Amino acid sequence: MSISLVHTGKDMAFRLGSLASVFPSATVYCAANCADTQAGCDKSLLAVVQRLRIFDDSKHFVDLPLLPGRRPERILEYWDAEFGRRVLEEETGDRGAGSTGIPAADSEESVATPTFRLARVQGTATDFEEVRRFLLEHFDFAPGGDLLPWVPADTPELEPGGGSLRERQHPQTFLSELRQWVATHNIDLETWIVDMVSRWRSLGRQTSPFVYREPERFSLLPLRYPFLVAGGRFRECYYWDTYFIVRGLLVCGMWETARGCVENFLDLVEQFGFVPNGARIYYLNRTQPPFLSDMVRCVAEQAPPDWDVIAYLERALPLLEREYNFLMEQRSVQMRSGGILNRYHAPTADGPRPESFYEDSQLATACFVDVIGDPRRNELFIALTAAAESGWDFSSRWLRDRRNLCSIRTHFIVPVCLNSFLLRLERNLAYLYAWCHQGSRPPSMSGLGTSAASAADETFRHDEVAQHFWASAQRRVDTMQQYLYVAKRGHWVDYDLEAGSSTLHTVSDQNQTVSASNFFPIWGGLLEHLEATEAASIARVVLKSFGEQRFAMCWWRRCDARCRLWSTVGFSQRLAPRATAAL
Repeated sequence: MSISLVHTGKDMAFRLGSLASVFPSATVYCAANCADTQAGCDKSLLAVVQRLRIFDDSKHFVDLPLLPGRRPERILEYWDAEFGRRVLEEETGDRGAGSTGIPAADSEESVATPTFRLARVQGTATDFEEVRRFLLEHFDFAPGGDLLPWVPADTPELEPGGGSLRERQHPQTFLSELRQWVATHNIDLETWIVDMVSRWRSLGRQTSPFVYREPERFSLLPLRYPFLVAGGRFRECYYWDTYFIVRGLLVCGMWETARGCVENFLDLVEQFGFVPNGARIYYLNRTQPPFLSDMVRCVAEQAPPDWDVIAYLERALPLLEREYNFLMEQRSVQMRSGGILNRYHAPTADGPRPESFYEDSQLATACFVDVIGDPRRNELFIALTAAAESGWDFSSRWLRDRRNLCSIRTHFIVPVCLNSFLLRLERNLAYLYAWCHQGSRPPSMSGLGTSAASAADETFRHDEVAQHFWASAQRRVDTMQQYLYVAKRGHWVDYDLEAGSSTLHTVSDQNQTVSASNFFPIWGGLLEHLEATEAASIARVVLKSFGEQRFAMCWWRRCDARCRLWSTVGFSQRLAPRATAAL
């Protein structure tokens, strides 16, 4: 196949405008640059529809299925022939079949040339109603037709009553604790808990069979297993959202549903070499925070006793390693000291994001970089796409001027969050490889500093692959401590590659550098790679700093002699007293 891409080894990052050989529908939903249409980029179907605001939400159009029998290449031929010309075409042919003269039958084979009259495309003077009529002839105006509702069979059935929750199936420790808490506090959460658990029923989706039979009609990437969506305009599954969904499913005892969600992502890595931002073709030029190894691990750890965990790991581990290699090859930065850290980046972003086309184009105009070919325009679109890859779209962390979106420069920032996630990924790979090769679950690497190192040495002594990834994690910790940790602030801070210094030195107000992400290395397991005395000292300083930042409803908890950061989910009154035992 012939695809324009950035390619390193076996893994690929796609240019959306050049996916037609693999995904024919990409010519409609993704192509907006000048090379993709005879009419030019300012008159392409995607650009005109988004510029005219045919739909209030830019994502609406790129999620619309084509009508049955419509082929993307023919639709673009019609569009270029009519909307791309500077003269109006006179009406020809029989109009009896419809307003555009297209036969009512599903097949377009009998239509040799366009036989309808439409308005020309000429800047902002393009006729809104004529463009809308064109879309009605070719698109299903109701997005979501590529997915079907699905109710997870393992959803727990809860009902309130008598001051406690009666669980009719899948009793879980967490739910039991909530029941006891509700019973002993003057707070009405029973109905809330029941409602939250029951929402799994309304958020379940599965891929429509039509997507498999006629993939050229859809922007959706078909998935084997049913999955859960975030809801609202987010009709498909998303990468790091699904991590939190999987954790919630497991809390509710919905292991089968959680495993299906993880299997879908393993399939995506097998197909593309990475997990796209979401399950749409227009997300194929970026990924999201790499949580797949955590999903695999928590599913394996909570598997039923009779399930073949080793076979599961044997399938998952090569794919997790492939994702890791993608991130290390295409999202890595070599620091001055020789160490390697990672950044969010989207080098193949060659235009506005299709699902936010109007907003990105308007920003380019506002930032005075709306001239085609202006390198600043390309940099802006890369930075915006990289910010979407981060999952923090759009945090002021990515802005040189924290109050001006035109100063976005995501791909020049080495972020604390991503490197904490990569640290966790390396640790998970070491742990899961040891589990797979030894045939049994190894003990967790717990404790601070030397105690964790001793446990790791014992666990990985006879496993070369596990040792490799644990050593990679150690090297990352050393580099993070050198470039990201700011002792006087008591936490980690993003690093500015252009300035060659912490972002503390590149913004006028240092308080603007405070973010929850500054504390993610604790969750990533960084303290376990430091010498015990140093780790304990940093833990005390970080705890004090965290308390001073006044992040809402968070606390520390001791777990296996190490400090971890936990965020509340509404039950802080019960758990807050444990914070005093953190050190």
